[in-house]
Amino acid sequence: MGEQIPFVALPRYQESCDLVITSAQLQRYLDNQKDIIIIDVRDVWEREMGYIPGSIHVPLTDMANAELPQNKNALIIVYCQTGKRSQLALKLLTQQGFMNVYSLEKVIADWNKQRIESLA
Repeated sequence: MGEQIPFVALPRYQESCDLVITSAQLQRYLDNQKDIIIIDVRDVWEREMGYIPGSIHVPLTDMANAELPQNKNALIIVYCQTGKRSQLALKLLTQQGFMNVYSLEKVIADWNKQRIESLA
């Protein structure tokens, strides 16, 4: 018999629903000027209604052909209106080798609500 190859346990795949960041956590990162890439994966007409300042717009339909950061360890937050497209974007990005991707929990509506409440 040939040489036996040792078994190496692979890291357990983490379900994308576990890879979320809250609006409050995102605000803390932004307040502390952490290097963060925020990607809005909504359609153009949705972005025209409002967006997170500093975010870049890459509609989900363009994600496969988009110019993405070279740093695969960059902290990336994706968001949309309901969370469905951001979960798909998260999967696409992790399949492309990005290691630090999160979906904004409770999506843009929660972000807008928090921002309005903080101004009151």
